[in-house]
Amino acid sequence: MAGLPGDPVVFGLEDCAVYQMTDATSEPETYASKVDVPGIRRLGVTVNFDPTEELRGDNTVLAVAGGKINSVSLDVENAILDIEAMAVIFPSAVSSGGSTPNEEKKITFATDEDAGYFKIVGHADLPDSGNVLVTIYKCRAGGATISFGDNTFAIPGFTIRGVENNAHDIIDFHLYETETAIS
Repeated sequence: MAGLPGDPVVFGLEDCAVYQMTDATSEPETYASKVDVPGIRRLGVTVNFDPTEELRGDNTVLAVAGGKINSVSLDVENAILDIEAMAVIFPSAVSSGGSTPNEEKKITFATDEDAGYFKIVGHADLPDSGNVLVTIYKCRAGGATISFGDNTFAIPGFTIRGVENNAHDIIDFHLYETETAIS
């Protein structure tokens, strides 16, 4: 195949990473090192628009204003409960101790912790060649879920809201002809 397809088909979600924002005032913002989100299953993205305003008269719509993108909402699901990734998404106290066979890790969510900003990047394949990287530059956690049940795997998930960064960017969908990993 020569070049990217005009209307690419995207298949699967191969990888996901988060980066804690270390300086929200610089342009571009700065981030800590990549933290993998292992076992990623789903990265659902909804682009949100400002409410539109209609000017009505003569029993009809005369003009419409608004409709600019104001944020994105993400619904994320992964198969692995990873404390390091959770600590970026939900700033919280992480502790570990012991050694095999008595090693332990703990993450504690407290009411006095402020959910900081972070960047999230998802990697999906183009079946013929290449891939897509979806990047949301300035995110904040909205909530977390995990369900434990009888004879079933627990599936952790979380919701995120992405807003514009200092360059007024919210989300990128970057298509690559040659496979490009999250860096």
